[in-house]
Amino acid sequence: ASRGAMDIEGLGEKQASLLMDRLGVRDAADYYAVTTEQLVELEGMGEVSAGRLVDAIAASRERPFARVLFGLGIEGVGEVTGRNLAQRFRTIDALLAAGPEEIAETPGIGPIVAGLIHEQLADERMRDLITRLRAAGLRLEEEGPPPGEGPLAGKAFVLTGTLPDLTREQATERILAAGGRVTTSVSKKTDYVVAGESPGSKLEKAERLGVPVLDEAGL
Repeated sequence: ASRGAMDIEGLGEKQASLLMDRLGVRDAADYYAVTTEQLVELEGMGEVSAGRLVDAIAASRERPFARVLFGLGIEGVGEVTGRNLAQRFRTIDALLAAGPEEIAETPGIGPIVAGLIHEQLADERMRDLITRLRAAGLRLEEEGPPPGEGPLAGKAFVLTGTLPDLTREQATERILAAGGRVTTSVSKKTDYVVAGESPGSKLEKAERLGVPVLDEAGL
């Protein structure tokens, strides 16, 4: 439910624990069956807050495939790795069919982590969870052009600081939709650094390496 994953507002540890204890929620797919009527019966949950939580859960069905991968909680798959896997394989079915060697060809993933990811995706419980999330209407395919296509094809971006209007996730999704890549560290291979307020050391490194720096308007 975290901001970088499914971004379900109002679903924190306290609420998750309550739903587990009182409604029998056991995994991510169970949240999509929770109703307002069930929530209003819980202690401390009024009709307005219950409705908002159900709406927030429903809205998370629109999160892109990369964020679903991150949200699955696969060891070794964080926000960046989930994005890279989604870009490379494009669909959950292609990823489930991939062997460790194919997964290891994804940027940022070595053979040990690739084996770990493959093992977890092959687990019967994970397969069942994915089947149920598909039935719940989550996005399990990548949209936009594949890597190497689009106006930003072949360009690598690093985001740093707080942008005035876009969240980090929104800026990332726009870059990906245009065929670009977003990485976490600045190097000579970085094409652009997008800097907002309080950019920190990444901006300093970009200036030292001569990497072009953009603001949000420039992006």
